[in-house]
Amino acid sequence: MKSRKIIAVLTVLAMCLSVFSFTALAAGIEAPVSPKAAIDDNVPEKAKALTDEIIISYIVPDSVVELRNQANTAVTVQMDWSINSEDDWKCTGENNWTSKMKYGSWIDNTTPGRNVQMTSVFPANYATPESCGYEAICYDVDENGGGFINLNDNTIYMRLRFWVSQNGKNSYSPWSEVFTVGDSVAQNVFEASDWAQAELAVVRNLGIIPDSLSSADLRENITREEFAAVAVKAYGAMAEDGLTAVYVENPFVDTANEDVLIAYALGITTGVSATEFDPTALLNREQAATMLTRVFKKVTMPGWSISTDANFNLKYEKPSAFVDDAYISDWAKDSVYFMAANGIINGIGDNRFAPQNTTPEEEKAGYANATREQAIIIATRMVKNLK
Repeated sequence: MKSRKIIAVLTVLAMCLSVFSFTALAAGIEAPVSPKAAIDDNVPEKAKALTDEIIISYIVPDSVVELRNQANTAVTVQMDWSINSEDDWKCTGENNWTSKMKYGSWIDNTTPGRNVQMTSVFPANYATPESCGYEAICYDVDENGGGFINLNDNTIYMRLRFWVSQNGKNSYSPWSEVFTVGDSVAQNVFEASDWAQAELAVVRNLGIIPDSLSSADLRENITREEFAAVAVKAYGAMAEDGLTAVYVENPFVDTANEDVLIAYALGITTGVSATEFDPTALLNREQAATMLTRVFKKVTMPGWSISTDANFNLKYEKPSAFVDDAYISDWAKDSVYFMAANGIINGIGDNRFAPQNTTPEEEKAGYANATREQAIIIATRMVKNLK
């Protein structure tokens, strides 16, 4: 991974591809890399008639960028889909599209290695979740082109490929690896504590669980690197324009993780030194509160940065002090009480916050460590309560 990270957003609607028949796959065109999908609540202005959307992201290989930049060449990404299995793809071997789905995005002149996100929608009679009686997104289309898909109970399998038009001739890349969006019944249960299951089911639909934690044991303690990924997801969900272009030179010698570098560029996190991040170190509760408060400040306070933080005050009614207030670090107190005042992060009982481990016994027991499920849930509460 290169040290210079470029994250960009490309929001487009789709083109109808159902009436064309194209030539066979051309050798040498690379497929889209690392395709992913998530549900997003931040609807672009031109799609205000919609209440939700599917956000597709993928990386454009350098060779495809070079191909796109040749004369008389256009590159488009196409998406194929199947419901609850990988056995009912809508794009047949003859490259005819049999469904009413419309997908696609032009690839513009872009930087090699760019991570592109596109907005994709089902165009046929979109219905709000409430009208279907669902809490999650649903569309007026099924595998036969009609009916509803409830993404709270179903999974859409997807795959991408590049369609290249050069001098009037059309060719294709291979299909990408398969990726999914939506919750099948089998996927609804997380490896998590019973108390967390209901909130985590909502979290999945908000797209806040990073891929790195999607199948992990969420009862385990969360690391600095993992929490950086959660914080970046929360930022993207809260920011009006989502996650737009972020550029940063990697100052760290112990990580090149993309989410860490994005969080660092946004001012959400810092290193433990000028050159080290300590990605596998465990995060405590006061650190989690502080990082999420920085997400809030970055989204809502123009001009905020870590270096100017003292000039930006949080507005909230401070609750009664926790009995272990003396153990909350001075740099974390405002964040801890801001989060508590807004119902985002609570104490552990007996009016204790457990900000940090203060004894070897607490360290061994992980008394003040933040778990993965706690981190994901408080990030989600922030998005829902403060957006």
